[in-house]
Amino acid sequence: MASNQHTEMTKGTAGVPEQIMSRVGAKVSFKYPSDEGDKHGKLKRRTVIPGRNAPGKVPYWDVVDLIEFEGEKEPWLRIGYYRKPSKKKLTWGSQTTIAEPISTWKRILVSAANDQKWFRELLQEVAAKKEDVMKVYSYVVEHDNGYAPNPYFRFCTLCGCKFEGGKNIVQLAKEGDWIIGTGGANLKRSAGHGKLVYAMRVDEKLTRSEYFTDSQFEQKKPVKTGNYKQRHGDNEDPRYDVKEHKDFALVSRHFYYLGANAIDIPEGFKNFEKKGPMFRYVDSADFCRFIEWLKTKYKPGIHGEPCGKVVDELNGSNRCKSSC
Repeated sequence: MASNQHTEMTKGTAGVPEQIMSRVGAKVSFKYPSDEGDKHGKLKRRTVIPGRNAPGKVPYWDVVDLIEFEGEKEPWLRIGYYRKPSKKKLTWGSQTTIAEPISTWKRILVSAANDQKWFRELLQEVAAKKEDVMKVYSYVVEHDNGYAPNPYFRFCTLCGCKFEGGKNIVQLAKEGDWIIGTGGANLKRSAGHGKLVYAMRVDEKLTRSEYFTDSQFEQKKPVKTGNYKQRHGDNEDPRYDVKEHKDFALVSRHFYYLGANAIDIPEGFKNFEKKGPMFRYVDSADFCRFIEWLKTKYKPGIHGEPCGKVVDELNGSNRCKSSC
């Protein structure tokens, strides 16, 4: 019964974050009570934070929006949410929101921090986490076969990434970090040196047990008799592997997967590439410039199939163990 509930929720919420993000660039109108007037502008930026949605519950998605209003000198910040009852349309749930200029938000936050110790400690905790949010890891994807990373079914996930005798990216990475995968030498299994295979932002870090039981990732469970995407599922039952049970799954909703269509790493960013095993850290400031460049070329999502897909299907070979 639980499995059926998970499957139904996954189907019912598939594509919702993308639908919410599609509003970026759309017109925004505020109608104030009485004769206080209206405001008209455009939604410039948006962050979507999925709720911890359980089977049988109405799923929610929180949003933080940056809006530019006509006649205003600075952008406004709005916090709201969407909800999607079963078999009904996605609904904007924040009939009343707080939307204020950035300077007003600063004044509100500072006043609350000065007045309340708990709120001040909350801001300090957030600031401390932000300091270490932008670690960027780079490694070589020796076997790009759709398993590690796994870009299928709306999320790019990394959980089969291991180094013998030392800590690995999956253990070290935190929410907010970025991971870059570059091409390996074997052109039958990877894209070749100097190529960008994928880049993903870590939006969620789950234990393997959490990953396996979360309904959002039901489709990532491997199906031996399924199609290529299903056979290469990385959401394996951790109960059958003690080592896996203690490991993690990194989940990205904001990723660029190129696979066999990997592009040359631009000249100014060649130092991102890691040669050989293990991984290297990339300067976060340089990486921010790189991501801005990547945004001009691609929208987040899948832009190619794994390099090893054709070879695996022709030869009937088993999944390769990722060397990442």
